[in-house]
Amino acid sequence: MTLRNAFNSLLAIAFFVMPLYALGQSGDNSQPCRVKVAAPLPGATADNEVMVEGTAHLPAGGFLWVFIGLRGQAGYWPQGGGPAQLDNEGKWEVLARLGTADDKGRAFVIVPVIVDSTTHEMLQRYVNESSKTHDFQPFPKLPGVVQGCPIVPVNVTRNRT
Repeated sequence: MTLRNAFNSLLAIAFFVMPLYALGQSGDNSQPCRVKVAAPLPGATADNEVMVEGTAHLPAGGFLWVFIGLRGQAGYWPQGGGPAQLDNEGKWEVLARLGTADDKGRAFVIVPVIVDSTTHEMLQRYVNESSKTHDFQPFPKLPGVVQGCPIVPVNVTRNRT
């Protein structure tokens, strides 16, 4: 085999194998986005403050925000002071508050949503401003989610104590 043939063989291997290697490296990035709430379970009774836990796979540029809604009332409040932080295994947890003292025994919905960077920035501005003014008005509806990302609501009831 001549030096030129050896070089052409190496070039062919690099040309065909490297894209396959790179494709394999994308691994989790090629998976569809998903989110799962592990706790609290649907139908659970929860305290005023509840740690919402789950797993997620976010698309590139995606952010996971958790919202609380009071069933029978329009509006959703973002929880946790910002987006959920995922560990290397995609696990996350967000501290959520189920209403005020007047909401004992009422039904709530926990809604994790995956949003894009523009929506994330808008939500972060809302949280920062609300924290300064202590005026936590709900969003009239959930923000738009990244296309193809599921919305998985979990219904819970706040305990009566």
